[in-house]
Amino acid sequence: MKLLRACLPLVFTFHSAALAAEAAPDNGAKAVASPQEADPPVATVDGAVIRTSDLRFASQAEEDVIRKRYADSPARLPQALAELRDRVLDRLIDQQLLLNEFKHLGGVLKPEVVEEELERIVEETFKGDHAAFLAELKTRGQTIESFRKLQGRMMTIAVMRMRLAGEVAVTPQEAREYYDKRKDRWSGDASVKFHTVSIPKASRKPVAEVRREAEELLAKLIKGEDFGAVARKWSSDSRAEYGGTWDWMAVADLTDPLREAVDKTATGKFSELIDQADTFIILRLDDYRTPTPTPPFEKVQEDIVKLLEKQKYEEKIEAAMEKLSSAAKIQKLAQPEK
Repeated sequence: MKLLRACLPLVFTFHSAALAAEAAPDNGAKAVASPQEADPPVATVDGAVIRTSDLRFASQAEEDVIRKRYADSPARLPQALAELRDRVLDRLIDQQLLLNEFKHLGGVLKPEVVEEELERIVEETFKGDHAAFLAELKTRGQTIESFRKLQGRMMTIAVMRMRLAGEVAVTPQEAREYYDKRKDRWSGDASVKFHTVSIPKASRKPVAEVRREAEELLAKLIKGEDFGAVARKWSSDSRAEYGGTWDWMAVADLTDPLREAVDKTATGKFSELIDQADTFIILRLDDYRTPTPTPPFEKVQEDIVKLLEKQKYEEKIEAAMEKLSSAAKIQKLAQPEK
């Protein structure tokens, strides 16, 4: 983090608010002044417009997965797509808050830095073959200009996140306390393999109905229904496309609800339905490894410091984003049917 933060002056410069108005493009104001009927807005953030095309571009990959998952249940597809677009729109709003704050601070993105990033992508991904790079953009329906703009946007968002987080420090005492409370994490302790189906509560149905549907899926799986097929069709977690299977994970790395479920479940069996935050989880425990001795604190201290730095970093960004959101005028508009 310190290295990236030290590089900020090389990527961006920050002027006064007056200079920002002159140097940074005012996309929001222009969009509000000249709305395009063919590409209606879906949200505004302090006047900056998020359009239908922005939402479709940002959600396309996830939409493709959902369409495949619900191929056999077309009646459920519209609701699943609507819930996805709501989540993606929230992400776009958060991004626009950061872009607005960048402009407010007088930020100017140096074009040469974006060009360096494009060259890095061409070199590392396409082995320096610019023609192959352009051909790939064409298959995605992008131009070099649109891709350059997207890269600049993402670089701006990344740097603003670092700026909002500020310095992050972890004391030796904090690292030691974390180690003492979670020694299992730093041993080669108990580890497990399992399958999951994750059913989000955040839907337009009552939570009780979502729970009932999750219980029905669990009952079907216990009776022998194919887990992989159910996970690919119904699960919302990152392992859905792999049939819900997870590689070996340390028990200490699991969330408290998952760890408690693993402790109560025999190998090859299903746990009870797990109620975790905003998700109901179906878990089948596939295998279990016994623990190995805990390493001394000094051996894992560096790893602990990195982990705690990351946690503090995300917490500071979350707090800063809440402040930006509460101070902004955010309007969500009706989304057009697709």
